[in-house]
Amino acid sequence: SVLPVNQQLNYMKDCLARMESAVGKARAAKIMEESIFL
Repeated sequence: SVLPVNQQLNYMKDCLARMESAVGKARAAKIMEESIFL
């Protein structure tokens, strides 16, 4: 079954938002690690 276009767009936006937050968390963790070792 194919979802309506607006539902597909919302799903894609949700996925992108989750990816961005995961990337943000990874960056924050890396910055914290680097600041600990400095």
